Amino acid sequence: VMGYSSLLQEKLSDQPKLAKYTSQIHHAAERGSQLTQKLLAFTRQKTTDAVRLDINTLLRDEQQLLEKTLTPRITVELTLEPELWPVWVNVSDLSDAILNLSINAMHAIEKEGHLTIVTENVHIDKAQAENVVHLHEGDYVRLAFIDDGCGMDAATVEKIFDPFFTTKGEYGTGLGLSQVYGFVERSGGVITVQSEPGQGSCFDICLPRMQASTLSEQELHDEAHFELHGDETILLVDDEPALLELTTEILEKQGYRVYTAGDAEQAIQQLEQHSIDLLISDVIMPDTDGFKLAEQVRKKYPSIKIQLVSGFADERELDATDAELYQHLLRKPLEPDVLLKRIRVLLGA
Repeated sequence: VMGYSSLLQEKLSDQPKLAKYTSQIHHAAERGSQLTQKLLAFTRQKTTDAVRLDINTLLRDEQQLLEKTLTPRITVELTLEPELWPVWVNVSDLSDAILNLSINAMHAIEKEGHLTIVTENVHIDKAQAENVVHLHEGDYVRLAFIDDGCGMDAATVEKIFDPFFTTKGEYGTGLGLSQVYGFVERSGGVITVQSEPGQGSCFDICLPRMQASTLSEQELHDEAHFELHGDETILLVDDEPALLELTTEILEKQGYRVYTAGDAEQAIQQLEQHSIDLLISDVIMPDTDGFKLAEQVRKKYPSIKIQLVSGFADERELDATDAELYQHLLRKPLEPDVLLKRIRVLLGA
């Protein structure tokens, strides 16, 4: 749905009303995609789909939504570190955490009040780390939510992150803060709270600073610099004919020569018959998985670039070769621009 609505938007650029309809279709599909990813990730013990993120950018993007959600009686103020370090997190999970903690602050404020959201770079030394469970010495990005609400007593603070514990009676599920706690823990960070009755509350999240990664400098550049078209030869491997047809159309529009295969056996046959620059393969297929296909291709055709795609990949032990492919795995449903930009990175844009 997302792929075809994107193609329709291009065709309808001269018909604003119809283009708006396709935009709404695309937006609805995105929401469905995000919900599905959250359901799939609910019981995972490891953060997936993590990306390099500037938390300040996310907060600025969501400020208007927060202000509307918290209503005019709550003044939202952002106090942001100018040169904030990047973190490696799941954007959707962090966005949910920001919303959860903000709504929690709103419920703690009876009439009018303030919520201040703070970001800053902090270095935790050995002595400081010893005072907080699961915190280690190093560089962190601090994200704090400070409200002037009713506050909590020590007994409530002790249970605040427990699943199903709620101070809202029948109006609360007790899942919001426990999910925030789970996200922070999966991301290698810690969350603490300081509060006293009548003195408001401060929820403090510390997320590890993202160190030098395997991402190339090309990938970290402004996306506006990407040229999306090319003339290379691409082999698509997927057992869903509709997705093969859609992706082929997207790629051919950008000038690529495209061959397709419905499984690994057909892919090997295509590789024997044609000169291929890039292999794009689904992970989950009937006869073998994308990682095993990639291993065969690398042994026989080491010059071919490889990109794996999946709607859901299980959390298995990955060897050194798989680890690189897994890190750059693209998740279905694919946004056409995301795929096209990744192709240019692999082929040396």
